[in-house]
Amino acid sequence: MLGAEITKNPHSFDRQNVAGRLLISALSFTYKTEEPKAQEDVLALYYAAGIMPDDISSYTTCYGIHFYEGDREHEAYRFFIRKGEKYVLTLSNLSRLTRADSCRKKVFIIENQMVFSQVCEEMGGEEYPILCTSGQLRTASLFLIDLLLKSGCKLYYCGDIDPEGIEIADRVIERGSGQSFSWRMTAEDYYRSISNEMLTEKRLTRLDKITNAQLREIVQLLKTEKRAGYQEHLIDLMVEDIKAEK
Repeated sequence: MLGAEITKNPHSFDRQNVAGRLLISALSFTYKTEEPKAQEDVLALYYAAGIMPDDISSYTTCYGIHFYEGDREHEAYRFFIRKGEKYVLTLSNLSRLTRADSCRKKVFIIENQMVFSQVCEEMGGEEYPILCTSGQLRTASLFLIDLLLKSGCKLYYCGDIDPEGIEIADRVIERGSGQSFSWRMTAEDYYRSISNEMLTEKRLTRLDKITNAQLREIVQLLKTEKRAGYQEHLIDLMVEDIKAEK
């Protein structure tokens, strides 16, 4: 819409076009940040500048997390909590909310959709705060993570123990310094979840940029074993951890 209004061509600011790349450079300079590479980071930059991206395809899925408009709790999401059901929020939904919170001031973040669904089923309809990123962090997930951090919540992220999962864990931990932690991503958890899938050297090189102390042990172990670990094998332990927080 911005491109259509300014240039009459709705695709003028597409990233592959010169105008699109110049727009990203200008916004990065204005907000004193490095130019983003990942699509979700570009969308976050647009959002910060007041340029509304496509706000329905970016979404995140929740269970037991409270949302507020001003001082009032949003009744729709409160109803889902009372019913013990999962609910999806798009970036459009989130943009209208002023606060996200957990009654326990802790939120458990799960990478995989099916693992998230299974864990939620094990909650028996009771209120436990759980968030699903559905793989790589979408803008909606980043927005919600920031709202939770602002409310003083501690975040615990569990993903597959492979280079991609560790990259996401690193981003979550870095985003909430002192409030975000890896969860079920220790050496013991790795050997419980290890598979026969051998990791390519190309994928393993992604670990070279991970410097967070919380992930140092698992990064080295992954480089040594060269096999992926999957969180599907940790569901029972994840359920125990969440229920222990009641």
